[in-house]
Amino acid sequence: MRASSCAIVIAVMISFVTAEPVKVIALDFVGLAPLVGATMDWLETGASYITDADGVVMLDAPIGASVTISFSGNSEYHQTQSSTVEVPVGGLTTLYNQLVMQVPTHLLFDVFWTVSPGTKNTSNCQVVVTVCNVNKTVYSQEQGLLGTVATLTPALESQTFYFGTWGKLSNNTNPLPNNLTSTSLDGGVLFENIAPNPDQWYEVTASHPGYSFSSTRFRCLKAGFVNAAPNQGPRATPL
Repeated sequence: MRASSCAIVIAVMISFVTAEPVKVIALDFVGLAPLVGATMDWLETGASYITDADGVVMLDAPIGASVTISFSGNSEYHQTQSSTVEVPVGGLTTLYNQLVMQVPTHLLFDVFWTVSPGTKNTSNCQVVVTVCNVNKTVYSQEQGLLGTVATLTPALESQTFYFGTWGKLSNNTNPLPNNLTSTSLDGGVLFENIAPNPDQWYEVTASHPGYSFSSTRFRCLKAGFVNAAPNQGPRATPL
């Protein structure tokens, strides 16, 4: 083998083991205050981390590695799992690609559980995905691209529910029943009662004239709440 060929092989091998930084930030679902001292578990490795004063933990992950984060809950906040992201070259550390854990309080989750449509089974996963407009983040007042259709594969028997807003009062999430067939400016979509199965992957794609979207992957590993918050949900790019 030529020296140049050896160098290429070595470079490729190094690229598979090079660690990239991944920023995980845990925030209160509504006020976006950082969750300080919260335990975040990296499910693919079993490693646990404690959030700092900014609600942040930093991971080192190989390029191409899968990262799914789980917060097991505490006396105030509800158990929450992220979707699964793949670590790219350069890592995930910017405002637009950091892994956001947007965690509801027990009270907020109970309200959401009660007023949103459908009959929920506590043995299953309730999954919320935020479809993001161009350059929107968890801190944006309007996160969604109005009129986007989200599709879950494989499909469920239950109806897809699109969260509304409060109209002129606020563009914050309105979980009350509505007749929407595509996203509001909130961008949130609910998929109900997905049975736990670690071998079953789901993918959420999105469509809107004039835009392409990234996709979102997740598994329902155990009964509970899965939240693909902004950055994890499908993101729009103008065509």
